[in-house]
Amino acid sequence: SKGGMAAWSDIEKVVPKQAELVQRARTYPFARPASSFLFHGSAEGKGRIVPFGHLEWLSPTWGVTSTNDGSIFIKPSLCLGELRLPARDNEHQGGSKDPVKLQHELDKSLIYPEGGWFPVLAIGSNAGPRQLLRKYGGEVPGWPAMDTAIPCVRIALHDYDVVYTPFTSGYGSCVATLQESKGCCVEIFVTFLSSAALERMHQSEGGYDLVRLKAAQAVVMNDNETLEEANKRAREAKGGEVYAYVSKAGCFSLEDGQPIALEEIPAVGRSYQASTQPDMLLRLKALDKERSSSSSSSSSSGGSSNHDDESSLNEWILNNIHDAHARLTFNGHLCEHHAIPSKGVWVNEEELSDDDIVSKEDGGNKSPQTAGKRKSESTEAGVTSSRKK
Repeated sequence: SKGGMAAWSDIEKVVPKQAELVQRARTYPFARPASSFLFHGSAEGKGRIVPFGHLEWLSPTWGVTSTNDGSIFIKPSLCLGELRLPARDNEHQGGSKDPVKLQHELDKSLIYPEGGWFPVLAIGSNAGPRQLLRKYGGEVPGWPAMDTAIPCVRIALHDYDVVYTPFTSGYGSCVATLQESKGCCVEIFVTFLSSAALERMHQSEGGYDLVRLKAAQAVVMNDNETLEEANKRAREAKGGEVYAYVSKAGCFSLEDGQPIALEEIPAVGRSYQASTQPDMLLRLKALDKERSSSSSSSSSSGGSSNHDDESSLNEWILNNIHDAHARLTFNGHLCEHHAIPSKGVWVNEEELSDDDIVSKEDGGNKSPQTAGKRKSESTEAGVTSSRKK
């Protein structure tokens, strides 16, 4: 554009080695920017992001349904091309640093996708640029790189928390799900997906059901606003509709019957016990050892140093990554003995009648319901849907 180019940052694409595989598993839900951002993935497998402020997102000139309460919810005909992005520093004298409109940066088909946009909560890794590149950049066999743009908006969600599920993923982490928790407010993101991007997301979320929250109390977080301040607005916000992925297996729980929250996800008013990812993996490793000892009718105990614990944990993580059978067997044990049902005010999109679904063949807009019907049983998580077929 005449005013220069946006301040994009490239996402490094790496092939993890053994140590990096362990580090990735231990750092879920992965790094994410401190502000709202736009992710752009190319058909060549490259990825980049650029931040934007809350005022740019809530600009009343480009189709947000409500601006006075910082609503996250938008019209399907959102004019994303009007989104203003910070300009890259221009090394040449006289260069402009005026904001750059997205329509000058990306192809029109990405800015105005057929079928509109679907707001989907990103409660865990889906708010991480590296994870988005993994899913849309061709890093996973069977998921070819695709040209896509995904606005990721930082929000405060009231009366919910982000908790652990009773299974480990193929990359070794204990992953997250959404759970109702009165008075709690979490800082998460909402991703706006085209129908094509949503279909890919379904492929990566086999252990989850797509649900629709009809009246989620959420607000876009202002730049430099604390979560405590955002929570005051969120709890008074008029509820709006948004989609989310909820674990088919429910939530992980120990003897007390309560979920365990992700300490890495910022929260205020949290009532659930919270644990970091490394500590959670240590819990799971101990449960796996207890299960194995019980099944073999043998026991061995003894003191171990912290170094030994760390070393054995890393070995256990790698074994889960490389031995799918062992991981899925353990996941089955967790789902049987350490799972409690998910709880929230939502509608399972898979349970809608066929009359509620707009299919591709109908020539109408694709819907989350349509894509949800195509989801298969999970081999990644080692659990299957409880939905009757």
